[in-house]
Parts: sequence; structure tokens; C-alpha cells
Amino acid sequence: MMDKEVRSLQQSESLKVLSDADLKVSGYALKFNTLSQDLGGFYETIPSGTINEGHLADVRLLLNHDRSQVLARTKSGTMNVKLDEVGLYFEARLPNTPQGNAVYESLKRGDLDGCSFEMGVIEDSWSKDPVTGAYIRTIKKIDEIREISIETFPAYADTEIKLEVAQRSLNKYRDYEKDLLLLQIEMELASMEEP
Repeated sequence: MMDKEVRSLQQSESLKVLSDADLKVSGYALKFNTLSQDLGGFYETIPSGTINEGHLADVRLLLNHDRSQVLARTKSGTMNVKLDEVGLYFEARLPNTPQGNAVYESLKRGDLDGCSFEMGVIEDSWSKDPVTGAYIRTIKKIDEIREISIETFPAYADTEIKLEVAQRSLNKYRDYEKDLLLLQIEMELASMEEP
């Protein structure tokens, strides 16, 4: 089974309240071609074109990635998702329940203002920024987006736990860099020894 990874977007404009009557909310779960915050020693970007409509077959809107707190779902028609030039946009109608009303009021007040999503990474690549030396992970292929989540702490709390897979991938890239450097040194030493 593929490890799932969670990414967060914390911006005051990422979530909006649309309609008090219908408890409608909208926002961007991810934005293309932007660098993430520091994810524990590296940054990440998801180019446009990495995700397509086929990755969005049955997406759920959760609260804080809690699978027992489903707020909306594409399959039931209570949420619509679409890809545009900015990223993955969603509009959802929250349930008229104590939980749905509480989430809606928290969004209106600004107590909740973050959003994230869960993905399974199939292919990625690593590079190093020549100016800053920061590692950058580019997501090239995913299996699906299973959930979007409205979050209390989108910047790091949940993300640190979920980054083990990405950290292993970064470690492999660093090992590759070391092996390449050792090979270059060996080749230079060998060329110096030749008469």
C-alpha cells in the first residue's frame, strides 16, 4: 500500500465563507508552482499538470484529517472540486448539524483559516537551490487526492508526522549526492596517478 502524504496551505484567503443560508465555503486545498514552507529540511512544489480530473474521483472534506468528521463529499454532491490555473479549488455545502454550524462559524470568525490535502506520491524528483542550498522536492506523479481538510493547525502539527515518506526520499537523494561526489573524487585521484 502506498504511503499517503499530507500537505497544508495556511493563508487567510485560502478559505472563504460563501453563503450563510447554505453553509457554503470555498478555498484552495493546494496551489500549483509555489514552494511550500520548510517541511523539515526541504521545500516542495507541485507543478500544474501533475494532478488531473482522474485524481479527483471521490474526494471528502474533513475537519483536521479526522475521518469520523466528514463535512462534505464529491460523490454525494455536497462538494465540487476543480483544477484551475491556480490549483485545486473546492466549494462545499457544510451539513446543517451542530458540527457543520460550528465549523462554519469558526471559518467566519477566522478561527479556522487553513486547508490541506492528502495524496499518494508515485514519482518525485529532488534538486538543490544553487543560491540557498535548500533541497527542493518536485512532485511529478500522484495516485489520487482522497481528502481535503479544513485545519486548525495547517502549518506543521499534522504535517510533521506525515513527512516520514518524503524524508526517506530526501535521504536517498542525499546519499546519491554523496556517492556521486565520492565517485568524482576517485576519478580525479585516478587521473592524477596516471603517468
